[in-house]
Amino acid sequence: EVFNILSTTAEELGSQLVIASHSEVVLNEAADRSVIMAFIGSQPRRVDEAYSQIRKALCMIWFEDYYQAALKGWVLYLEGATDLAMLQALAKRLEHKAAEVLNNTFIRYINCNQPSQARDHFAGLQAAEPSLRGLALFDRLDRPLAVTPGLSEMMWRRREIENYIFTRETLRNYARTFEDDRPLLAGQSTMVGAMDECLKETESYLAARDKDLWSDDCRASEELEGLMKSFQNKTGLQTVRKKDFSFLVAHTPVEKIDPEVTEKLDAIASLAEAASSAPRQPFAK
Repeated sequence: EVFNILSTTAEELGSQLVIASHSEVVLNEAADRSVIMAFIGSQPRRVDEAYSQIRKALCMIWFEDYYQAALKGWVLYLEGATDLAMLQALAKRLEHKAAEVLNNTFIRYINCNQPSQARDHFAGLQAAEPSLRGLALFDRLDRPLAVTPGLSEMMWRRREIENYIFTRETLRNYARTFEDDRPLLAGQSTMVGAMDECLKETESYLAARDKDLWSDDCRASEELEGLMKSFQNKTGLQTVRKKDFSFLVAHTPVEKIDPEVTEKLDAIASLAEAASSAPRQPFAK
């Protein structure tokens, strides 16, 4: 109402209004009949023609995101922090150049496996930084990914990232680190033997339900949690939660890590390298 009164009065007086506001209400009123300049990104620019994306940005993009976009020139979308920890551990294990990139980049967690969340966020950032590039990495989806200008979309061929370190060798190597270190509970011979029992029990349980523990379709993070709780009951060791699974990468034989992991790390490193060499404007103050 205040905006309309001001606009009407200005029109009657033959005057021009210049309004600085963060108010979504004011922006909604101004969107169809006024010029909107957004001071976001490296350069202030007219955005009334792209206001639908800017409106989304008001709800889901923080100032820090704009700053990081201008500073880095690219953004990596992941489901959550556990995915980042796993990628960092895999890059370190493989001695991949993406290890350094993943320790110092602009990462946005979408906290779900919905590509639309990454696309909407990226579109809002790109309205401020047209040269911005991005990469979104999802768990396996049952539908094809979209082609979004500036945003590369990728998904794991296996169910989720944990599937790439969920192997018998990894779990036996992990159990072996506790040999001769802690006392066993009654009835247990070795830590590796206890892990083998956990694996056998889980395999049998899933087989009875026509499921394969080692299938690419297995939700590895859930099965790992169950295995670790079972291992705790047999050995008295503290259980390991999903947020800590990345430490298992250190127990995974390098030769057993699927080449697909390297493909994903290559894509991350290549995008970071391209963004670092692209000219960018300083962030608007």
